Amino acid sequence: MIRKFSIPLAGLIVGLAVPAHAADDAFAAGALAYEKAVKSTSRPSKQSDFAYCSGYWDVWSNAANDGTISQAGLAALPVDLRPPSTSLAAMAMIMMLEDTDTVEQQIEPSQKEARQLVAASLAGNVEAAQSLFHSLGICQLDDE
Repeated sequence: MIRKFSIPLAGLIVGLAVPAHAADDAFAAGALAYEKAVKSTSRPSKQSDFAYCSGYWDVWSNAANDGTISQAGLAALPVDLRPPSTSLAAMAMIMMLEDTDTVEQQIEPSQKEARQLVAASLAGNVEAAQSLFHSLGICQLDDE
């Protein structure tokens, strides 16, 4: 079972004027959390895990590909967290879901959570970035 890490919503408030470098420390901490999670033995194994992971990878892939995350921010992250790897991970998780007719309902809760964590990470919230990237790290499929 994949453990979910969340932070209080009060910690997710994003200010209107956020300096461009606000995410630097958060992304650096998130990258460390990702690397640690990738080395763990936690991996998705049930449909609920794949749905959770699909939501996270979908949101992160979109943010990484649509310019939400700056090129400098992406460059500071491991290659697995940069395009095109993000798109491949998102597609792999979706393909693991058995009931493709209800994919949207299955992944919607984790998409909402991941969007909040991405926004908070961009605002410099280190805990949010650690939570986001930890989840992405454990949401890797083992090579077979």
